[in-house]
Order: sequence, then structure tokens, then C-alpha cells
Amino acid sequence: MLWYAVHSRPKQEHRALENLQNQGYEAWLPLITLEKLRRGRVTEVVEPMFSRYLFIQLDKVSSNWSPIRSTMGVSKLVTFGNQPAAVPPEIVDA
Repeated sequence: MLWYAVHSRPKQEHRALENLQNQGYEAWLPLITLEKLRRGRVTEVVEPMFSRYLFIQLDKVSSNWSPIRSTMGVSKLVTFGNQPAAVPPEIVDA
């Protein structure tokens, strides 16, 4: 099982995550808490660490890849040429 990057539609990272998980995929959206100035006040905001990107764990041989691209909130699976871009496990662990 390897992790792959999924590119979501604008501002739909949470929607993509929920829909992928509802289909039985192991998906992960790294979040970060930031302090932002809004209307003159400093507030804590939780946002995706990588805007428009989340990660999905798939087996290159036995996983069904076809429903991913038609999942609501998902734009596409990140690829290099025709091959899905695997994310090294060290990066996901960090």
C-alpha cells in the first residue's frame, strides 16, 4: 500500500476527503492551525496544510482506481505522465 496525492477542486478538500472515505478508501487531509486577523481580531483557523491536496492510500495492483476521478470534490489524481505519483511514506509520516 502506497500513498498517492489527490488534487481537489477549489475549497473542496473536506468534501473530497469525506466522499473518498465513504467509498472505503483510506484518505488523509493534513490540517494546520493558523492565527489570522479577521475583522480586527486574531482568531485561530484550521486549514488544509496543502491547499487543494490530500492523500489516499492505495494498492497499485488490487485497488479500484476508477471511482477516484469521479468522486465529488476531487479534480484528479496527481500523475507524472500516465503513472500516479506515489508519495514516499517518510513524507506522510512526518
